[in-house]
Amino acid sequence: MPLLKRIQTIAAKVETVVGTPIALADADGVFNAYDIKIDASIDITKREAPGSFDRLRGVPGKHSGKMTFKTALELPSTGIPGWATTLFPACGYVASSQVFTPRSEAPGSNVKTLTMGVYTNGILKSIAGAVGTFKIVCPAGGMIEIEWEFMGVWQAPTDVAIIAPTYPTDPATRFAETVLTYNAVAQCVENLTFDAGNKIVMRECADTLSGLKSGIITDREPTIKLNPEARLVADEDRYQHWITPAEYALSCAITTVANSVFTIAAPKAQPSSIAEGSRDGLFIDDVDLICNKNGANKDEDVSITFTNAI
Repeated sequence: MPLLKRIQTIAAKVETVVGTPIALADADGVFNAYDIKIDASIDITKREAPGSFDRLRGVPGKHSGKMTFKTALELPSTGIPGWATTLFPACGYVASSQVFTPRSEAPGSNVKTLTMGVYTNGILKSIAGAVGTFKIVCPAGGMIEIEWEFMGVWQAPTDVAIIAPTYPTDPATRFAETVLTYNAVAQCVENLTFDAGNKIVMRECADTLSGLKSGIITDREPTIKLNPEARLVADEDRYQHWITPAEYALSCAITTVANSVFTIAAPKAQPSSIAEGSRDGLFIDDVDLICNKNGANKDEDVSITFTNAI
């Protein structure tokens, strides 16, 4: 019987023990995910047969897997959405109240690993010990998307009926009604992209069948790309900011349909590149910012805040 790719959904659950697969259920699939893909990465060591051009049976190496998907930025009027409480900690972002900031630490009490599965019309493919990174892509007037990428230990596929979660009904958020400032100066942009910039590696260990324990985040370099309208030097000297070099606060506060606010903030954002651009003849600057350490405070280079509707 042919299988339909469109009949597909995902699930993700925080693991009790790092790298130990945990059973997935309907309640773990509350994601309106799309553009879903999961692939194994298993190298084969090839072996030449003596006395001919033939090959002997190859030997499989470490078993890892990568899962990618997108979600819209769906937000309720109050509280933190379920996708954030599950996915952000596996990307190194930990909540204090309703503010997520990155942590420089291995998975454990704060940073988490996930068991993640893709259900496709009767087949379950999954990874365990998964950690990830993400990009938040904000096009002016359009739907805000989050692009997720996770790495973990590949699990053997099984035939399993697709789960039936109660999917969230929170509205998707547009990049509109936004207060975007850099160095306290309002910026008029067509697009802003925040990249968490996590470096993900797999923990190698010979005491497992796969040769791997779990994924782990070993570094990060969060960046922000934006394309504001060009300004006179007297109004904003962006090139001087680049040359100095200068660090200024960036804040992007987005009002949602539910009248809550989603804010990306970087207290010490430094220009790393500025290039001329044109948007239908309008002079613009393509600006890349690095999110640096906030003075003496570690792990405050960026924050993501969920503010309840008033």
